[in-house]
Amino acid sequence: MRTAHLPRTLLIVALAASPAAAARLGPAGPNPGRFDRVAPRAETAARIEARLDRLARILQLTPEQRQRFDALRRATRDEMRARLDHARTLRAELRESMDAPQPNPQRVGATVIELRELRQDVGAARQGFVEKLSSILDQRQREVFAALRAGQRRGDR
Repeated sequence: MRTAHLPRTLLIVALAASPAAAARLGPAGPNPGRFDRVAPRAETAARIEARLDRLARILQLTPEQRQRFDALRRATRDEMRARLDHARTLRAELRESMDAPQPNPQRVGATVIELRELRQDVGAARQGFVEKLSSILDQRQREVFAALRAGQRRGDR
């Protein structure tokens, strides 16, 4: 090892070993399981609302379009909330089943299948939202919306 990198390496090791760093990592370590990273509902809802507000600004909705957009948004939010609450319950059941000393394969399988079906329902509801939103947009707005969605699928944000 070169001595020029030694101070930096020692600093990294010291920081990583500190109690504060361990507290930041939490009990699950730096990469908790996918289901353990779920943000609190209020934080998630606020993030979604902010994204939808930004979308409305980018699309430059007219007051009438904005009214229809807000109604669509409320209806979709209420519809999705029930589905996502059910998914949260199913994930907790799955976690509990998998953590059992002897997991019941039938129960685990049934829960996984139900989660998969629910995920498909959520996807269909999102697609329905997109189609309904597109129906209230004019041609220019639809083109902008399509470009935004294409960028989102590529990972641009």
